[in-house]
Amino acid sequence: SQQRATINAVAVNEDGVMVTGDSLTQSLLLLEEIKSFGKVREAVRNQGTGSLLGMVKAGMTDEAVWLYENMEERCRKLKENSLSFDVKIIDSVVKVFSATTRHDSYRPWQNLEVQECGGSFAISGKRILTCAHVVTILNPCTFIDVQRNNSTTLYKARVTKIAHECDLAILEVDNNEFWEGLSALSFADIPLVGEALTVVGFPEHESNVCESGLVTGIKFRQYTHSQTEHLAITVDANIISGHSGGPAITQGKVIGVAFQSIDFKVFKAHISVIPTYVVMQFLSSSEESQQLSSFSSLGLTYTLSNFSKGVLINRISSLSGAHKIMCPLDMMLAIDNVAIRNDGTPFRGEERIDFRYLVSLKKPGDSLLIKFLRSGDVHECDVTLKPVTPHLEVQKYYNRPKYFIFGGLVFVPFSKAYMDDIGYRLPADDPLFTTEIEAKELDVGELVMLSRVLRHDTNRYYEHLERRQVYKVNGVKVNSLKHLVELIEQCSMEYLTLDLQGGEVAELHYASAQEATSEIVELYRVFYSKSD
Repeated sequence: SQQRATINAVAVNEDGVMVTGDSLTQSLLLLEEIKSFGKVREAVRNQGTGSLLGMVKAGMTDEAVWLYENMEERCRKLKENSLSFDVKIIDSVVKVFSATTRHDSYRPWQNLEVQECGGSFAISGKRILTCAHVVTILNPCTFIDVQRNNSTTLYKARVTKIAHECDLAILEVDNNEFWEGLSALSFADIPLVGEALTVVGFPEHESNVCESGLVTGIKFRQYTHSQTEHLAITVDANIISGHSGGPAITQGKVIGVAFQSIDFKVFKAHISVIPTYVVMQFLSSSEESQQLSSFSSLGLTYTLSNFSKGVLINRISSLSGAHKIMCPLDMMLAIDNVAIRNDGTPFRGEERIDFRYLVSLKKPGDSLLIKFLRSGDVHECDVTLKPVTPHLEVQKYYNRPKYFIFGGLVFVPFSKAYMDDIGYRLPADDPLFTTEIEAKELDVGELVMLSRVLRHDTNRYYEHLERRQVYKVNGVKVNSLKHLVELIEQCSMEYLTLDLQGGEVAELHYASAQEATSEIVELYRVFYSKSD
């Protein structure tokens, strides 16, 4: 009863107007910062609702204060957005069903059946735009169906273009019946911070669901699907699985594609939207492959300077167009005559944005005019942007998972897919989570895991060493799975010694383990002891 009284109290603003729906959800977040329900009850009884909200405000974090102070404006914008929303747009949003098989990262010689459901929408040229992770794996066992709004008919679709790096894909449907009366949606530019929008999607077992919110930020953010950073629009709306691939709409036009949620400490209902300029880059770029990304990069790392202008160059890749032109410790001052500030590059009016935005507007092969400071002198140079090798996480979508079995010990490279497959069922203190942190924080090569122990007399008592990182083989530091295979296969010592995470050591009699490997793979019905 105390909780209900509290909710009813906070659901009224200082003017006595009820706060409902989406705004009520945000209001309830403020309750988490009230330390005592007793104080709330006393405030309601003795001083009224207005004083209650003043008390709530006094105990809030800065983010929650901002939310409270802008609540009235937020409600007004959401109401205007709701009234102006054209429901006919929903008819252009399409539900996507995909079913396929993929390799099990924990048992890489086996397949798992995967089913996904998400949103998409019609664009020009009789094409459907969705997220890559909605269709993800493309192989002969992949089947994709699409379903129009308020229809029970499924139509066969196929992927004609996909880029895992930016998490986007294009579908096409050959059946002309599907396209009858289906209007293509048009795109608009990046919205303003504070602008209201609506995200349309198809949560599982539901018809279309629209969620509204305000744009709260525009910044570079990691795309979970590829582990690479691109510009993303942050919106304080709440979406669930099934909204991915759906359009984010404002003033009747698409400003982006919903693709992932964000878990903030205070705002627990935030989503990221792929902005339209990334979509346009994807639509006009060359095909992504295992070797080449469809996006360009300067190929350097940097830190913010202590001055108001410029960023300090730390390292330049030998594959970068700036290699042998710029040097570490150079101060990059401007790109294409747009000044770089350590608080962000001027974007629109008072808005600031990461300078990488200027680079991301270009395609591989385009050039940039870069102004930089070296030893007190200002220099200018033209740098040609080169295509880059996709992130390891992107490459994995084009490869069979790698593994190596020796003496019943199964070795695999650490990856996001591996973490996703088994991380959810492990206790919080499992060593695998330490490896995940190390992979994110350290600039290292491929981490190698002792993933499983296929029990056999030759590896008896080592089953507790599963999911541990392999540091060394016979005293030599391991830098990739390929390197580990070479070290083991070329071993000339009587015993094979593995230094593992947590100070653990595994020691196998080399000849016995080598002889037992063929017996173990046959016993466990594994076709090959190592991947191609």
